[in-house]
Amino acid sequence: MPTDWFWAFLETLQEHAGLQALAAAAGTWICEDVVSVGCAMLAASRDMHWQLVLMALTSGIASGDFALYLAGRFASRQIFRRNWLDRRRLLWAEQFLSAHLVKAVFTARFLPGTRTVTFVAAGLLGTPVWRFILLATLASFAQTLVYLALAMTVGTAALPYLQTTGMRIAAVVTALAVVVTVNLAIARRHHAKEEAAIPAVETLPERETPTTFFEFWPIGVFYLPVFVYILYLAVRFRGLRVTLASNPCMYASGLVRESKRQIYALFPPEAAARWLARVAVSPPIAPPDGPEDRLARAREALAAAGIGFPLVAKPDIGQRGVGVKRIGGEAELLDYFRRFPADQSVILQALVTRPYEAGVLVARKPGDTRAQVLSLGFKIFPAVTGDGVHTLRQLILADNRCRKLARVYFAKHPESLDRVLPAGETRQLNFAGNHAQGTIFLNGNDAITPAMSEVFGGIACSLGEFYYGRFDIRYDSLEQLQRGEAFTILELNGAGAEPIHMWDGRMTLRGAYRAVLWQHRHLYEVGAMNVRRGFPALAPWQVVRDAWHVRRLVRRYPVAD
Repeated sequence: MPTDWFWAFLETLQEHAGLQALAAAAGTWICEDVVSVGCAMLAASRDMHWQLVLMALTSGIASGDFALYLAGRFASRQIFRRNWLDRRRLLWAEQFLSAHLVKAVFTARFLPGTRTVTFVAAGLLGTPVWRFILLATLASFAQTLVYLALAMTVGTAALPYLQTTGMRIAAVVTALAVVVTVNLAIARRHHAKEEAAIPAVETLPERETPTTFFEFWPIGVFYLPVFVYILYLAVRFRGLRVTLASNPCMYASGLVRESKRQIYALFPPEAAARWLARVAVSPPIAPPDGPEDRLARAREALAAAGIGFPLVAKPDIGQRGVGVKRIGGEAELLDYFRRFPADQSVILQALVTRPYEAGVLVARKPGDTRAQVLSLGFKIFPAVTGDGVHTLRQLILADNRCRKLARVYFAKHPESLDRVLPAGETRQLNFAGNHAQGTIFLNGNDAITPAMSEVFGGIACSLGEFYYGRFDIRYDSLEQLQRGEAFTILELNGAGAEPIHMWDGRMTLRGAYRAVLWQHRHLYEVGAMNVRRGFPALAPWQVVRDAWHVRRLVRRYPVAD
């Protein structure tokens, strides 16, 4: 039988303590917590020697931590050699980690979610290798002792009650509940310490802005269930690449590396003249041309398009609002060109002065004569008001929502952070209407009207093979927008566009997932229909390569306003 070797291996494993130790140590690399608890319970039931468990788990866990350290160490060579990061700017981080290394290693070993980042950073910042190995081994030894102590006390007492399947399941569920509760308690305590460490804000009353508990989760954490659902859709529709045919008129259906210039070109002349903000393009330059030559050509392109200052400059291939800046004159545009990659195109767009901004998501299927507006998200640009006493930095940190994005806002106002804002002066914190750039989104779905769907659906259908996307617009008033009047389109986003109403501060987690899961189901359904109609789809490896290219590219862009 094919499985005979497996049972023979298990019998051999029971007879050789050395093999047991190797298996336990190797298992910690695959699923550390499960293997650690399992080995501790085997020690409690006398099926493994506790000394063997202690040695195997300590060596396995410590070696895994050292592997993370080495990953950071080797990555640092490429990062600093290619000037992706300036080592001088990380001096403070090196000094801080060196002074707090013991606390950092032991905290990362016991605090969930911090191990990978901390140990990779230790390698990246050049922590002495022998010092790290010693501390990682001691921390692993301490954690293994905790597992063994709990198993030898609580586990030994519980073993007689775990003879039935029902009791075992109940024990597992209870253990998981305890682990989750402890992790949440540790996380809350850590968060409370961070809040208490914020300097010079205690005298300011905190300004409350509605936020959801999941709004600022790491993107990988929030999207983990979505990735699982995408795998299900890929199996159901026979391929990951199906979704890449959902908008045949756009490169990769607008999921990655799409060009704004090409998307603007989809608009028929009548629709562009009526609804689209005027744009000009500054193409890439090559030596010996420099920023001054680029400015001269841009001046001609702006004159031909009838665009004056102020205007908006943004990358042709962008991501999450990176590189979007308001340009007040030629001097600022020249400075932008100096900081922008010469081998990339720049979109120069007329500044739209309509007072409000929103995202209007439309969708349809092949054969439909009209698209429907399915999501309306209002964009609110956060601002703080001076009191004549506190600095801009303090005012930002006093807002419960702004504090969570303080790093983003600080990068946009480096020269004003320590200036006291005069009483009554209001400072808008960001310009780019993107969630990653700090914009607040409100759910406007209740304001969607048939007239809106008629107008935006008509525009969507005029673009050809376009079946899903979001129009980012500015408008004069909600009443006019509901009638399909008095708005200007800034951008059109394709398959990568979220229904932005999901980030409303009053949204439930269930509602947010319902919106984003619907998005991917629609993309796969439409993509499958388009594949059957003969439209090609990019290979997944090509999308991964494009995503990596864009990720590296945006690091070269100027900080967005």
